[in-house]
Amino acid sequence: MTRTGAIASNLVSILLGESHNERKPSLRVGPQAGVRDVAKEPIRQISVGVTQRLALIAALLSASACVSIDRPGAQALGKAGVDGMSAIAAELDSRAAEINRAISLHNFDDAYVRFTACESGRQAVTVTGEPTLCDIVTTASNLRASHVPGNYLQIQSVIETRAQATRKLSAAYAALIAEAEYDARGEARGAIDDATAALGAFATALGAGPIAEFVTRGVAEVGGLIADGAQRRRLVDGSRRLQHLTRQFRLLLEKERELYNALRATVVLSEANARRRLIPLLPAGPMLNQLLAEANLPPVTDAQAQAIVTGSSPVRNALQAGALARRPGNSDRAFAAANTLLVALEEQHGKFQDGRPVSLSEMAAEIDRLTAIVDSIDSSDGEGEAE
Repeated sequence: MTRTGAIASNLVSILLGESHNERKPSLRVGPQAGVRDVAKEPIRQISVGVTQRLALIAALLSASACVSIDRPGAQALGKAGVDGMSAIAAELDSRAAEINRAISLHNFDDAYVRFTACESGRQAVTVTGEPTLCDIVTTASNLRASHVPGNYLQIQSVIETRAQATRKLSAAYAALIAEAEYDARGEARGAIDDATAALGAFATALGAGPIAEFVTRGVAEVGGLIADGAQRRRLVDGSRRLQHLTRQFRLLLEKERELYNALRATVVLSEANARRRLIPLLPAGPMLNQLLAEANLPPVTDAQAQAIVTGSSPVRNALQAGALARRPGNSDRAFAAANTLLVALEEQHGKFQDGRPVSLSEMAAEIDRLTAIVDSIDSSDGEGEAE
């Protein structure tokens, strides 16, 4: 017997078997019912029941034959998700580095002001841990424990929870690939549950409240008999759940952008204050000669540059402003690119669920765009350090 024949046989046994347990109409012979009418009634009911069940069997077999598992499509969708999360993780690494740098510069400026006051008041600086204004250990402890301006500690928590959410989403997409490759039942659902919990923690860190719940929809398996159809439903269900989480992730990134933009002015101020303290300590030659080269002017010696910068407040202030202007201004562009990437990923989910081909090339273009922005931020960081 063929696979389709076996399925049909099982379905017929189940569906027709139900008629054996049905209560038959009572056969009452009385003055109002003739013997011929009584004999016809059960035959007619059984005939109608069989016809309805056979029609259902035909519909189920037709649906099973027409809808096949798109394993390559599910694998491509999983790969798009893994690659997309990898690009978003790289963007987060760049942002975390910027925040950590800003915190370091803020701490330096805070300590600089404190120890300048100690020097002005001729108070001895100690390293004993005693709770005094001019103790280095105490100052360091206070800096670690305090909520610095702009709530840097909150953004650090946001970064940590977003990193975890990104890792869990990537693992969920990898589990979708495994489900498509070798029918790894349960792995995708468990990984998606983990990703859901991680997104909830990310939302909490943002103060955004709980994420929207996923609404289950779809048809149940018919006795587990159609194995291919059952796996396809698991893949489609996994895609729907991941599409929902991807959408929630995108909305949370919008909240993060708002938080980060509110913090941006403080980041710039921290850098400006630290540079103002540090630039006079550095040789002015490299900074000034870089500007002279960009203006197609001849270079000067380090001694000449130092004399120019020391003797001219406008030049000194302009160098500081120019250095700050070189800092990466691509944060909004990075958020926008990440948003567009996640929208594209959501669209690929829709294609897979509708039975259309998943396009890795469309995803690759969005991933490349975000990667280029992250690279430009990192290269700007390198220029800033070189200065």
